[in-house]
Amino acid sequence: LFKDGLRSVVGTKIEGQDLKAFGLEDKTRVVLKLYQGETLFTAVEIGSVQKPVGEYGEGDTFVRLVDSPIAYRVIGKDLRRPFEEGIKGLREKKVFDFESDDVSKVVIKNPKAEEVESREIVLAAVEKPVSEQKTEGKEQGEEGEKEKKKEKDWKIEKPEGYKAGDIKSFVSSIAHIWAQEYVDSLPEGVATGEESVRVELTLDDGRHVGFIVSEVKDDNGYLKVDEVDGFAKISKWTRESIVKGIGDLRDKKVFGVRQEDIQSVRLTHNGKTIAIVRSEKGYRATEPANFPLGKSQVEALLRDIEQFQVAKFLSAQAVKQGGTGLDNPVTTVTVTTKDGGTKTLRIGKEVEGEKGNFYASVSGYPDVMTVQSWMADRFKKEPKDFRNKVVFDFSAQDIVDIEVVHKDETLKLVKMTNAEGKDVFKALSPKETTDLKEDKVQSMTSSLANLSVKSFADDKKPGIAGKPETVVTVKTKEGAVHRLKIASEKKDGDPYAETDTERDFKGTVFLLNQYQVRNFVKHLADLQ
Repeated sequence: LFKDGLRSVVGTKIEGQDLKAFGLEDKTRVVLKLYQGETLFTAVEIGSVQKPVGEYGEGDTFVRLVDSPIAYRVIGKDLRRPFEEGIKGLREKKVFDFESDDVSKVVIKNPKAEEVESREIVLAAVEKPVSEQKTEGKEQGEEGEKEKKKEKDWKIEKPEGYKAGDIKSFVSSIAHIWAQEYVDSLPEGVATGEESVRVELTLDDGRHVGFIVSEVKDDNGYLKVDEVDGFAKISKWTRESIVKGIGDLRDKKVFGVRQEDIQSVRLTHNGKTIAIVRSEKGYRATEPANFPLGKSQVEALLRDIEQFQVAKFLSAQAVKQGGTGLDNPVTTVTVTTKDGGTKTLRIGKEVEGEKGNFYASVSGYPDVMTVQSWMADRFKKEPKDFRNKVVFDFSAQDIVDIEVVHKDETLKLVKMTNAEGKDVFKALSPKETTDLKEDKVQSMTSSLANLSVKSFADDKKPGIAGKPETVVTVKTKEGAVHRLKIASEKKDGDPYAETDTERDFKGTVFLLNQYQVRNFVKHLADLQ
C-alpha cells in the first residue's frame, strides 16, 4: 500500500458526526503507520469500503491521513481486505520460502503406507555433469546479480533398485504449497501424530525443513511445519500432490528406450498384427510381408513407444477380483532395440470401477500396472493404420516438367533458368509463355509433392479411371516419370484416382481430397 502509493480524485471535509458514515470512527478504522527507523514517517486511516452495485469488483475505500479533516475516496481498491482476518490474514500464503532448485534431499516417512517400500523413501539430488548443464552464468535477483543454480538430476536412494521418475515436479509441488488459510488448531477428528505422513527436506544451504501432513477431512488436509505456530489448511488436491508412494515417484516410462535405438516393433491389436523393422532405406514391414508403410505413421509409433508411460504400479492387493485380462491381452507391443534387448507390453481389461484405466504388464517388471485410455489408444492400431498415403516420393524442388491433360486443354510446364539465374517455370502448351504467377506455380508443385490419399476405395476395381477426366504427369530431375489418373466419378465431391507408376499404389483405387486436387489441376488461365 505504501510502496504503490494512494491516489484519489475525490476529497471530502468531514467532522465528528461524519466519522461513522465513512468508517473512520475508532472502533472500525484500521490505522497503518510507516516508520523510518524509530521515526514515524506517515500514517493513514482506512475506513469503510463501498461495494459496487451487484457486489462485483473490489469497490472504493475511504481513507484519510491521521488527524486530517479530509477523507479521500480511493477508487477501485478494497484496502480493508488484507486486515479482515487479523494477523493470520497477513501471513504469506506460500508456506515455504525456498524454491524447488534449492532442495538437495527429500525424505518421506509414511508408517501406514500399504506398500512396505513406500514407508520410507529417500530422494537425493545430483548435480548434472558440466557437459549437460544448460544454466550457466549469472542472473539478476532481488539482492543483485548471483550465480545461476546448477541443474540437478534426482535419484531414489531408498528403497534400492528403482529408477527415478519426474522427481523435479514432485519437489516443485512441495516448494509451491499454498495455504488456503492458517488455523490455530485442527478440526475434530484430524491429527498430525506419529502415524501421519512426515516429509523432511535438506536445502543446499544446509537448512532442514520438516512438516507433517494430516489425513483428509471435508476435502482438506492440514500441514504442521516444524517450529512454526499453527497449521496450514490445504486442499485435498494439494495433499495428493505431496503424499506420494514409490509407485508415484519411480520412472513410469517402462520401455526405457529412445526412438532412434528401436530396431523393430511387433504390434498386435484385436488379433491383427503388423511387424516393422528398421532398414537402410527407412522401414519395411515383415508382417504383412511387403506391406507399404507410411514413414510418418511409423515414426509416430516410435515416438509413442519412447514416450509411453503407465499411470500406476499396483500392489498384489490392489489388483481387483475378476482378473486383469493380461493372459489374453487386447493389445501386445514387442519392442527390440539395436543392442538386442526386448520388452513386451500387454494391455488387458478395463479396471473394474475405474473407467478409462486398463491393466497392463511389461516384461522385466514383476508389477501389474494400469494405463490410461488416452495412452493405450496410441497402440489400438491395425496394419491399415500404417499404410503409406503419400502418393509421390519426390520434393517440389525435384520437379522439372508438369503436364495436366484436360478434355479441353493440355497444360505443359517446364523448368528453365531465367536471365537472373533463377529457376522458374514456363508454359509450352496450350501456348508458350513465361507470364506465370510464381506463387500459383509454387502452389502446384508443393501440392503435388505433398499429395496424400484421403482413403482407399476397397469397393472399387482398378480401371475406374480408364477414361480419366484428368491425367497429371510429373517428371523429376532424375528422369523419373510419375503419373496420376483422376476419374470423373466422385464421392462427396472428392474424386477417385489411381496411378500406374507408384509402386505402393499400383492396383488400388483411392480418394483424393478435392481441395488438394484443385491446387494442381490447373488451366493456363489459372496461372496468369
